[in-house]
Amino acid sequence: MPRNPTRHAARRSSRSWRALWDFLPVILTGNYYSPFAWRRELSGVIRSAPLVFWNIEKR
Repeated sequence: MPRNPTRHAARRSSRSWRALWDFLPVILTGNYYSPFAWRRELSGVIRSAPLVFWNIEKR
């Protein structure tokens, strides 16, 4: 049994976190920007994160 179990647990936790950070390829933050463009002939385009295709009219 280690002398200080709390310190031993902290070291073990630190090692496992380091191993996870070495393996982690991408950090997903949940926010994204999806640029899109449309022609001048289109009207009614709703600006939102997911592009929706209703209410669009061609002039």
